[in-house]
Amino acid sequence: MECSGGCGHPLTEQLLMKCYYCKLGYHSECLNINPQQYKTLSKDYLASWQCPSCCNLTRRRKGNRENTPVRNSVIPSAEETKTSPKLSEHQATHPEFELRSFTNNLQNMLQTWRKEIDDSLNRISGDIKSALSEVQLEMQSLRTEQANLKSGLASVTKDITELQSSAQFQSEEHAHIEKKVRELEEFKNIKTTPWSSRRGSAIL
Repeated sequence: MECSGGCGHPLTEQLLMKCYYCKLGYHSECLNINPQQYKTLSKDYLASWQCPSCCNLTRRRKGNRENTPVRNSVIPSAEETKTSPKLSEHQATHPEFELRSFTNNLQNMLQTWRKEIDDSLNRISGDIKSALSEVQLEMQSLRTEQANLKSGLASVTKDITELQSSAQFQSEEHAHIEKKVRELEEFKNIKTTPWSSRRGSAIL
């Protein structure tokens, strides 16, 4: 890329003056800025510098050699570049600069909002995951308790069934014993009755 000042030499990063409006580049010396003066220029001034062609776009007159891009450069003093970080009045009120500033502010605001939203979503997601984990643990505990209750109920049911069987067996044994007792008493009565009484009873 060649210098727009008309010297015909290629541009380098050293001592480069680049217009923020038209993006054309100039050698600082082609703008009558010597290296010592260039060193006094602040970064803010270099970033917002506007070439003479753009500054004098509406004031350019033909035939006036003093109004050429090279000769119309205005170099701020060292004190101005150190103490005044603001743009010139023309640059500060330039529509494109205002639009770019508004766009940058809007982008920064959107990035801040996006970060806040992402942080909120991550926090909410973490809370939901934690709550779900607690619910799952509680459900697992309830399932375990339910299984234990079923096991205990089955054991109690088995014990009741065994007790019922044992009671029935004891009842049957009791009836059998009572029957044996009655038979023994009848047999005893027969043995103790006199023979004559039994004979008389038989004749009658």
